[in-house]
Amino acid sequence: RVNLGILGQIRKMNVTLAGVGAGCSYTVSGPTHQCFEDLSIMRVIPGVSFYSPSDPSTAELMVSEFLAHSGIRYIRMDAKPLPDLNAVCDPSIISNGYRVVNKGRGSCIISTGYMVHVAIEACRILKESGCQVPTVLDVLRLNPAPSSALLASEVAGCSRIVTLEEGFINCGGLDALVMQALNENGSGVPRIYNMGVKPEYSFDLGKRENLLSRHGINAAAVVKVLRGDL
Repeated sequence: RVNLGILGQIRKMNVTLAGVGAGCSYTVSGPTHQCFEDLSIMRVIPGVSFYSPSDPSTAELMVSEFLAHSGIRYIRMDAKPLPDLNAVCDPSIISNGYRVVNKGRGSCIISTGYMVHVAIEACRILKESGCQVPTVLDVLRLNPAPSSALLASEVAGCSRIVTLEEGFINCGGLDALVMQALNENGSGVPRIYNMGVKPEYSFDLGKRENLLSRHGINAAAVVKVLRGDL
């Protein structure tokens, strides 16, 4: 806050902070190593850009962006290598701040980082069961937020929106970003379901799928919300 946020307004600086261990990616290390707060904290420091890659390809694009332009930014990295999503990956998605990783209809999942993989798994489950598959948006830049007009255009016509984040819910993270965007540009905003981690520390250990299940944000939980089985 002092050395970057405040001083960055006084003189030009070029600093990249790499935060490793997003969400519960350190699966067996407990709450001392599992970071849910940064989605809220790093979004509110003026002058600090916030990037959240979902796979190696987007991380590589971000590094190129950082090398080409000076500034202060924070990048939220997973603790382990993630598989590539094989989705659209060109410089425009960095400037836009998001990308479409699955084009569906009826509903939309807006996610970031590892949880984009969870969203894609939920799509697979829905498709195999013969259900309508939603659109999935991958938010790559959380500060400054993507254009609210662009986000609103992506969800136009959706009857249901799910925000999905591996961070504390209702604390100013991805859910707040989406709701602000739709509030600014949405006419007839659909029902929004915010899915994230309850703001308290958990001492559970285990595989990531098990931890996400306990937090109620695994693929099965997302499918349940999209089907309306609340």
